[in-house]
Amino acid sequence: MAFLFVLGTLVGILSPVFRRDTRLRAVILASGAAIVSVVAAGYLLHQDPRDGLATIRANQQFGRIVLASGLPTVVLALFSLRRAKLYWLAWGIHVAFSAWITAVLIWLKFFWHW
Repeated sequence: MAFLFVLGTLVGILSPVFRRDTRLRAVILASGAAIVSVVAAGYLLHQDPRDGLATIRANQQFGRIVLASGLPTVVLALFSLRRAKLYWLAWGIHVAFSAWITAVLIWLKFFWHW
């Protein structure tokens, strides 16, 4: 699951590499955001009951945040097949979300002391 999350994030970030074909880069961005959204939905649907209630609640909140940024990215990327300007809005949402996730992971890895 973590591999798919990282893969979807990187695919979405690297989608502007395809400058000439605007439809291809929109589809690539939509597929990257869809992968992230499917992983988040998987986290929402399959909670481990052995975890505490606070952990389950935090995981559900995180899943909702991921879906709240992933689904608009997918929709805007698919709408950008007709209007190219929407692609950059979708890509901006995806990059901002990816930067937030990276900051959270760095914070948890290096600055969170138990």
